[in-house]
Amino acid sequence: MVCDDPGKGAPPVNGECARCRKEAEDAGRRLAEQLDQEAAERQADRVRAAALALGLDEEAAYREAAERAELRHQDQERAAHQQAEEEETARLRAELAAQYPDLAVVSGSVREAQEAQQPLPAPF
Repeated sequence: MVCDDPGKGAPPVNGECARCRKEAEDAGRRLAEQLDQEAAERQADRVRAAALALGLDEEAAYREAAERAELRHQDQERAAHQQAEEEETARLRAELAAQYPDLAVVSGSVREAQEAQQPLPAPF
């Protein structure tokens, strides 16, 4: 940039007076500060994005663990319910076989009822 402002004395060698150099330095400093601020804002945005992604990952992991725990709990409840039903069915069959032995013979559950009622033989 060449200074158009006539001054006193001989013109500077590089074509810029002290005022023009100061304006150019100030403009360069403002631009550098602006670029630094924008870079800091971009870095802060990256940090926030990383924190958000980490939070989402942690939330997804927690939700997945909770779902697995709920499925295990449901499986355990289902197994306990099935076992209780099987025990109740066996109890009712034994009771009915004891009350109505001739029906038990026809239904084929006499052997089961007899085995349930008879003591085990001595092992010797």
